[in-house]
Amino acid sequence: AAGICNCACYHQHHHHHVPPVCEVFMLFASPLYHEAIDFRSEAEVLGQVLEEAGSNVRLRVGAATSGSLTKLFALARSRCGLVLHLSAHAVKDEKRGVGLVLEDRTGLPHVLWRRELEAFLSNSGGLKHISLLVLSACYSEELAQVFIEHGCQHVLATREKVHDSTARRFSQYFYYELAIGSNLLRSWESAMQALLIDPDTTTSRECMHFTFYGQHGADKSFLGTLCGQAMQQGECNLHAPGVGLQLHFVDVATFVHLGLPTQRECFIGRPQLLHGLAGIFHGPKGRRVMVIHGPTGIGKSTFGVEFAHFVTTPGRLFACSPLLVKLSSTNLDDAVAALEEQLDTLSAKLAAASADAGHRYGSTGFAPTLSLGQRSMARTSTTGSSVCSKDFRPGCLTRSDSLASSRSDHSTLSFDIPEGEDMLSVQAAARSRIMRSLQQLQRVHRLTKVLIIIDDEAGYMGNSADFRWLLGDLLDQVNHLHFLVLSAQPVYEPLGATKVVNQPIGGLNELDSARLFLNRIHRPLGPADLPACSASDAAGFSSVVDRTCWLLRNHPLMNKLAGHPGHINSVAARVTPGGPSLYELAKMEDLLDDMDGAAGRALLRRHRSLPGEQRPPPLETPIRPFSASPIPVQSYEAVDLR
Repeated sequence: AAGICNCACYHQHHHHHVPPVCEVFMLFASPLYHEAIDFRSEAEVLGQVLEEAGSNVRLRVGAATSGSLTKLFALARSRCGLVLHLSAHAVKDEKRGVGLVLEDRTGLPHVLWRRELEAFLSNSGGLKHISLLVLSACYSEELAQVFIEHGCQHVLATREKVHDSTARRFSQYFYYELAIGSNLLRSWESAMQALLIDPDTTTSRECMHFTFYGQHGADKSFLGTLCGQAMQQGECNLHAPGVGLQLHFVDVATFVHLGLPTQRECFIGRPQLLHGLAGIFHGPKGRRVMVIHGPTGIGKSTFGVEFAHFVTTPGRLFACSPLLVKLSSTNLDDAVAALEEQLDTLSAKLAAASADAGHRYGSTGFAPTLSLGQRSMARTSTTGSSVCSKDFRPGCLTRSDSLASSRSDHSTLSFDIPEGEDMLSVQAAARSRIMRSLQQLQRVHRLTKVLIIIDDEAGYMGNSADFRWLLGDLLDQVNHLHFLVLSAQPVYEPLGATKVVNQPIGGLNELDSARLFLNRIHRPLGPADLPACSASDAAGFSSVVDRTCWLLRNHPLMNKLAGHPGHINSVAARVTPGGPSLYELAKMEDLLDDMDGAAGRALLRRHRSLPGEQRPPPLETPIRPFSASPIPVQSYEAVDLR
């Protein structure tokens, strides 16, 4: 989690007085193929800490990319003081030394090795305006020295590897002390003492791994001075972040409460598909419509939620612009109502964020986004047509009133369309409202790409030419609009002039299947469940989890499950204390009778991995293959090292 603290003061000619506000910009890097950092929990905890302390500090969150760091350092040069908290991985290489792991736009790791980092910091004009840098990364002492050499006043780092939970607790104690008025040195010492007496022995043992460089003057540095509040207003050029910066850094409340469904607790694997889809959508020639298709239970909905969380993180491809629509019926009215509801929610959230920024900075450049409930449409009831008014006034007709007025006991049509109107009129009314909402979003957040994920449980998109026409018209009229459709069957018909690209989603590979299975069972596995493992083979694994996954990869039961996540979850629920062994389960002929048939299982075997998918070349530092997922507490101790 990375943050910047800055004083939001006005120029003397401004005729409205707003109290100074400090901002903390939280930067994090949790790329694919590295152990996942729980940056969402970290952001939520830090936001709560700053709020509980009663401070006027605002937390802004963003992904740590080369672009976000460049803009951040440029912003620092225009401010009196800046506090940066960076949560990321550090790696080591024999030839190139230590490296700071950032992200690229598609979520892959981007390593800045020491020489590259030094050149980057030199070209950015030095770090004299960064008053405090907190490096929440393992083995970051060497990196801390680099930042000190380039002008950063105070740097906190770690000399060893620490657990993710320890790093989060240290940040919680440290920022709370700083926010309630303690000086910088006292805040660091208090956080160390709090870790020392923590009941968790691992946390207390790791408290001495946190180091403080640049302690000179730390006893006289407070949050206000670190943010430059002691400077005269005329010496600072502090202003609200522009539109470009809003894509990289958003308020923590907007980030935490995006309105997406909760991520599934045992999502396993599929990094190639996550990266591949992001790459297909990325760039000026990127595709705008993708269909992920596969049999029931293969994990399409779970993947859709995971992809939404992945690409809508601030600083990534679709920053804070997620819409997830579930189609459970073959009715155009229901489909459009679900789409409008999601647009209404997103509009309200982005409008609140913009209005909050404009209020705190006195900026008139952040026009609030109108929600669907504030939009009116002029309708001619005598002719039964529905026309958009050129001079519509917000607030004269709510969305609920509009829908309620169009529905009665004698009609199921909405959008104020009379019962006798044809489908084209219904589509025109729906198109007008959705188009108005999307275009308003584009005007206020003109650089934001919008992703609409359609979970088509009913198979409606492939069977409804009317719905495809509506989506195609939206694509033709609204730039930066993209669709990801999750469907049981591929969709080959275009959406207007836009080609639909289909990609099958297959079963998990052998090792990911074993990992998911271990996460879902209800008892430890024993000799009756697994093949024998020689001492020489066991010595080649760093943990019992890695060894067990290797033993399971070609197990008869796993071969029978064929990498199907739904089947794995169902069968794993039968692995209970006193229940059958894995070999006994594998011999049950009716094990999958209530699931998919033989044809479906054969299809899964042919699609264990996506065609053409290639894992990116490995980094110079090897990455443990099983470090990103939780481990069942019944069998193993969870590992969350950074």
